[in-house]
Amino acid sequence: EALTPNATRNEIISAIEDVANKLDDDGFCLFYFHGHGDSVLGDTGGDELKDQVLVCSDTILKDDEITSTLRLFKNTQRILTIVDSCSSETVIEWPGKQLSDFPQILHLASSHDGDEAGALPQGGDFSN
Repeated sequence: EALTPNATRNEIISAIEDVANKLDDDGFCLFYFHGHGDSVLGDTGGDELKDQVLVCSDTILKDDEITSTLRLFKNTQRILTIVDSCSSETVIEWPGKQLSDFPQILHLASSHDGDEAGALPQGGDFSN
């Protein structure tokens, strides 16, 4: 389900929800975002001091909201996420979580030179 380059936060969430509801139990989904990203002050009591966000045409989409939406997928489904934006290294995150509870996600993201893309505590193919 392709969205326009000017997709709003709600359009992105709605499209992910729609795919999660329609995908076969053993299906595959590609989530690709190319645009602006940023880090903002995290919510009080949240899991981190800063939240990574995707910048949508109307507002931001926080990493915690993306994680909640991706939880709609079944753990038998496979998802490839490619985020080409600043601060994308942990915009898809599962740290400290039981990974078998989540869909099979491979996340490709950027990181600063010499840093790790820390979406998973054990790192990934492009961690260094």
